[in-house]
Order: sequence, then C-alpha cells, then structure tokens
Amino acid sequence: MRYIFSYHKDIQVGDLMFFQDTHRPGISHVEIYSGNNQMIQASRTDTEEVRINYLSYNFYTEKFAGARRVRNLIIPKSIPVVKEATDLLNVPYQSGVTSPQGFDTGGFVQYVYKQIGINLPRYRKDML
Repeated sequence: MRYIFSYHKDIQVGDLMFFQDTHRPGISHVEIYSGNNQMIQASRTDTEEVRINYLSYNFYTEKFAGARRVRNLIIPKSIPVVKEATDLLNVPYQSGVTSPQGFDTGGFVQYVYKQIGINLPRYRKDML
C-alpha cells in the first residue's frame, strides 16, 4: 500500500478506510470505500453481518484515522472489489473466520481483495 489520506475528499472507490479507538486503542477497524459516502464492512458482533455504513455518520467521522489505496489497483467500470464485497452482504460475523460462510472484520477485507487477485496481510500491524 502506498497512499494515506487524511481528508475524505481524496478517498476513491476501493480504498481501505481505517478507524481508531472503536473497540480498543489505536487503529481498530477497517472498511472498504464503495463510493457515494458508503463503506462496506463486516460487523464485529455475533448478531451483525456484512453491511453498508455511511462515512458521514458521526461515529465514523469522529473515529476516522485515514485511508490507504492499494498500489497498482485498477478499478474498471464494474469495480470488482466493490462487487465482491457487495455480493457478501448479510454473511454472518464469525470470529477468526475468513470465508463466505462467515467473516471477522479483518478477514472480510482480506478475503474480498484476495478474490480480485490482491493478497493483503492478515493483521492490521502488517498493513500500516
């Protein structure tokens, strides 16, 4: 990964959105930007699923730490990373799982990017 942005206006579809201090200190949550102020994420609770959130919600605005773009990512009109993520809406949360049967938050992002040929590290410390 190459670029980091601190302003929302610089964010593009497919960028990884990082949030801090959500459930532990420091960078603790990641989502995929899908355009139109929307992000796709795997929820952290057992009752939640892969879903769409809005970057404009106060929670995300307050917790926004920055965004990173995967280097050399080419997003054609069909936007494969967004299609892959959207196809997984309503998949349940499962701690430690990285498959269409269930995801944890980091596993969701890693799986989606892997489906379009980009291998991301499993843990956030290796992404930053």
